[in-house]
Amino acid sequence: MKLFSLRLTTLKSKLYAIVFASFVVRVVAFFVLPNMGSTLAPDEGSYAALSLMVSENEFKLQPSYYGGLYKASRTLVLPASLLNNFGVDPINSVRMVSSLYGLLTLIILVKTLTDTFKLNPSYETYLTGKKNHVLTLVLIFAFLPSHFLWSTLALRESATEFWVVCFYSIFHKIY
Repeated sequence: MKLFSLRLTTLKSKLYAIVFASFVVRVVAFFVLPNMGSTLAPDEGSYAALSLMVSENEFKLQPSYYGGLYKASRTLVLPASLLNNFGVDPINSVRMVSSLYGLLTLIILVKTLTDTFKLNPSYETYLTGKKNHVLTLVLIFAFLPSHFLWSTLALRESATEFWVVCFYSIFHKIY
């Protein structure tokens, strides 16, 4: 009995297979990481504390200490504080949001690439023998240590990267 019947014959299916592999590795990394701040990202403890303060409405009492950090990381801290309200541990909530941003960045990149190849036939003829180059570049981006660490650990760079790629794809679709 076949559990999965995968046929990775098209470029689009191979690109989304990379996205799925990235999702699986992110889930495994989430459960492997300790439930305290990592030495690889010393800032994630600050983001976790800030998200807990925001979820408990204590941020208004001490805005001077975290004020600059809050302004720079709102897109990461606010969704994490919502997860804190549902009972998720602060460090795990910030890591979940950061990992989601990283995965969405990869999905937007793949979607933009496949839409570009579909809408412009000249790209398809150009990529006739070069599809492995595109796959390699997307694979490198998906598992690049800086991108993967930003989005697996609780760092605000994942949110920044997501919004940059998101606005690029919007402008790419418009023009």
